[in-house]
Amino acid sequence: MKFEQIGENGNTITGSHYEVDVMVVIPEDIDKLRAIVESDLNTFDTEITDKLKTGVDVSQAQAKYDAAREKWIQSATASYATAKVLLDDAQKLITEGKTQLERAWAQKSIDETTAALERTAFYITDFKVNRSMTNDPKVINIETKVESAQSSLNSANGLMGNGNYAQAYTVAESAHVKASEALASAEALYAEVSKGIIPDLGGAGLFIIIGIVVVIGIVGYFVYRRQTSWDELG
Repeated sequence: MKFEQIGENGNTITGSHYEVDVMVVIPEDIDKLRAIVESDLNTFDTEITDKLKTGVDVSQAQAKYDAAREKWIQSATASYATAKVLLDDAQKLITEGKTQLERAWAQKSIDETTAALERTAFYITDFKVNRSMTNDPKVINIETKVESAQSSLNSANGLMGNGNYAQAYTVAESAHVKASEALASAEALYAEVSKGIIPDLGGAGLFIIIGIVVVIGIVGYFVYRRQTSWDELG
């Protein structure tokens, strides 16, 4: 409301103007708002549960949900004016929580894509360095898939930086599909070129083989000593 004092000449008296803000709360509107917030909480809770099952880090979203639910509970016994503030805060927390959930979902896809590309890089290095397959068409095809996946991954990271989490997830998932295809091709080719009498067991297998050789050597040594001692004894 605005108040002004008018003089006899019909003009506003200087310094007499002032305003008063009054909150008008309708009880029925508060009840409707509580029902809306309750529905939003239930939906948000379901979304958190669904993402949790897929391995998404929902800790930040869960914290927002818990805070929003607490305000919703408090609104039930608060005055109508206070309830309005609590419910507005709860809606804000739900919105922030859903944003956090979208961010975590996109980040999971980005992390999975990065991991797949790193594993594929191991195979590509092996093909080129250890097997002289740089110009092999199959290796080149894998590298092409990796480049495409990396390009999409870079775009997803850019969208994350701009806060476009929903779009970042979509692009990251596209990158993940490409990276997974590259990894599957690399694993298949690695298995194909590693066939032989002695299987290629990688670094861990090398240690196992060395261990077996050492054990055989030690056993052979003691057998030799025993036979030699028998010979000396006649």
